[in-house]
Amino acid sequence: MSKRTFSNVVKGYIAKLKETATPYNYDNTNVAQIDICKIVKEQNFLPIFFDWTAFCAVRPNGEMVWYDYENPNNFQVEYNERIRNIAMVKGIERFPDLLPFLPKRSLEDIDCPYCETTAKTREAMPESPRESINCYCGGLAWIPKNGL
Repeated sequence: MSKRTFSNVVKGYIAKLKETATPYNYDNTNVAQIDICKIVKEQNFLPIFFDWTAFCAVRPNGEMVWYDYENPNNFQVEYNERIRNIAMVKGIERFPDLLPFLPKRSLEDIDCPYCETTAKTREAMPESPRESINCYCGGLAWIPKNGL
């Protein structure tokens, strides 16, 4: 039995995506035009968070990169802990075996000052767009000490 390390879990999901014959659909207009499986095969990373202009992917070594839809040769390494946390939260929705590797809150981290406001905004909206409203913390209810 293989050890459940972050690297092994990410490699397992990457292997599954590499076996996928059809483009991986993330229900995003920009992404629909891009063959995610082909990119995964070429770059050996796991796409975990999709935005309008780019997606964030994680490599088996834990490095996170942004892949720009319009400039595919322009990878940006993501160092911001808050953004990395948000990407992991979104990635866990699609890849639940990543849950044990979600960063844990430290004593220095702070309560998210926006969660209550975000909850009120979501309650006031019609049901269909609610899922697209996310808090500054990504839903963790805390922000890394350097995340504001």
